[in-house]
Amino acid sequence: MKKMLLLIVIIYFMPITFIVQAQNNSEISEANRDLFKNEVDQHLDEFRNLYQIDEKKALTDLEEAEKLATKANNEDLHIYVLSKAASIFYEQNNLHHALSTITKAQNIEINHSDEISLDSKVRLFSISISVYFKTNSSISIAKDLIKKFEALLLKNESDGLFGIYAKKLGSSYYLVRDLDNAEKWTEIAISSISRQDSLSYISTGIQLASIYSENEETEKALSLMDSLSDMADNSSNELLINFYGNYAQLLLMNNESEKAVEMFKSIYNKLDNSSFDNFHKHNLAFRIAQIYFYSNKYKEALEWALLSYEYSMKYGIKTKYFQVIKLLQQIYSIHGNYEKAYTYLEDEIILKDSLNELRLKDELFKLKSELDSSRVVAEYNAIVKVQEYERYILYVFVLFSVILITLFAILFRANKKTKYLNVILADQHVMISEQNEKLEHAVQTKNRIFSIIGHDLRGPISTMYSYLDIISDEDTDATLLDSIKEQLRIAMETSMNLLDNLVFWGQTQQEAIKPNIIKTNTSELLNEVLLQQDIYATSKNIKLKVPQKVGCDIETDVRMMSVILRNLLANAIKFTPINGVISLHCSFTDLKMFVEVRDTGVGMSEEQIKTIQNGLVDSEKGTNNEKGYGLGLQLVKTFTKQLGGTITISSKQGEGTSIKLSFPKSYSLF
Repeated sequence: MKKMLLLIVIIYFMPITFIVQAQNNSEISEANRDLFKNEVDQHLDEFRNLYQIDEKKALTDLEEAEKLATKANNEDLHIYVLSKAASIFYEQNNLHHALSTITKAQNIEINHSDEISLDSKVRLFSISISVYFKTNSSISIAKDLIKKFEALLLKNESDGLFGIYAKKLGSSYYLVRDLDNAEKWTEIAISSISRQDSLSYISTGIQLASIYSENEETEKALSLMDSLSDMADNSSNELLINFYGNYAQLLLMNNESEKAVEMFKSIYNKLDNSSFDNFHKHNLAFRIAQIYFYSNKYKEALEWALLSYEYSMKYGIKTKYFQVIKLLQQIYSIHGNYEKAYTYLEDEIILKDSLNELRLKDELFKLKSELDSSRVVAEYNAIVKVQEYERYILYVFVLFSVILITLFAILFRANKKTKYLNVILADQHVMISEQNEKLEHAVQTKNRIFSIIGHDLRGPISTMYSYLDIISDEDTDATLLDSIKEQLRIAMETSMNLLDNLVFWGQTQQEAIKPNIIKTNTSELLNEVLLQQDIYATSKNIKLKVPQKVGCDIETDVRMMSVILRNLLANAIKFTPINGVISLHCSFTDLKMFVEVRDTGVGMSEEQIKTIQNGLVDSEKGTNNEKGYGLGLQLVKTFTKQLGGTITISSKQGEGTSIKLSFPKSYSLF
């Protein structure tokens, strides 16, 4: 019984124990996340500070921050790290890294959406929209993200930070220049944010005033800024400067420069002598001097410009230093105090880089000249009339010169245009001549093909037709029938060779055939060609001597190589008498293959060899009155050249001919 009661107590209290333990674990996890977040922020601050100095080291800090987020096993913290990193990349204008970081964060958000807080989602949307908008090709993506951002906020209107998020959505609409939606959401934001949160309330008001101004609602913008001024007066100096800086800018846009100056002076007088305030005093003094200068109040402009210059020199503040000394130089020049202007111009020359050195020296020379002229005004007064007369003469001379130069320019341009047109006409004439040559060549090619088809191809086909008639006769003798079949095979082989040569020759004339390089074995290639030519050689009782072993792998175009070897053998058989001998020799080195076709035929004269080498091949009848077409050797020359090979011909009349070819074993060597 006691054991049963003990078991019931254990079962009853076990869930409570688990709940308490889970709550403790949750509290520990929350504490750890806060601890990790502090460390993450330290690494991200280091990343921001080091990025422009040592990018590689800065990226190491980013990696450490990501490792901490992984260690915390918290995807929300991981999104926080990546969003802040993307913001830093965006500030440094490194859009490539910013986009890749955002993509990584978006993948995490998609896979762990339930674990990501609304704050992290809003942060990711905000930076993603900014980056995609700045990447011109991704503006449409930015606009789609804004719509998703809006849908997310509409689902979370009851969230305590809804007003802050609405301000960010309004800012996103403002970025893509959708001013109506920007105004709508920023108004929602300012109505949702508590006035107790002065920083958020005033910054939202500044954003809304800027939107009103761009929508040409200047009165609404000024009225809003005026209503926020009391709250801004009681805020920090940083917020005070930001608020009144924007307020004064609106006043300037509304042509209320005096009120803007008074506002800047009011801010100036509220600042103390801390390093932060001295920096802003320097900038404010320059803005006041600038407004006075453009209002032609040079005395006041000089007073405030000197004050800004004093802050620059005393505290080493250089943000507006260049603009200040430029402004002082202009004011002193207007006052005629060229010595002072010259002094500030020297400061400007020291400050500016070498790219502007020549221009600044030129301005320095002008100021020196004006200074010298002011010292000798009395001397110039005595000869004013002479100068006026000289000036009149100069004007007349300049006018006459301008007229002459204008006429010269017109003539020069007309001449240049004529030359240009002549060049165009000459180019067109050359183009027409080339086209005429191509057309004439095409006509000759067509005529030659028709001639071969009409005469040379007709003979073998007629012969085959006659043989077929004899074969169809049932009384034909068997011996005669075998002979006719052999002759028919020769006629068909001849016709096929002729047709192949015609096709290849036509393609070469149109430059439509290119080598198709593959690895092949020479043994297979030679056996195929020898098999094709064996019938023709047997008909003349010609002995073909071939090497026993010619096997070697080479890179070549099989079709072209087959045409070359077939035509060389066919040509040798054609010009070798009955009972003659044709030898085929092959040899190889590491880089090349050599082929030689040698016959005991009629041979050629030196004149015939030169004619072939010059590309002019005349058709001649063979030793058995075989007809020729003049295409074979042309194809051999063309294809050998395309395959990177060379041809050497040696021959003596009555003794025979030797044609030697060499080819690279690897086409890449060619």
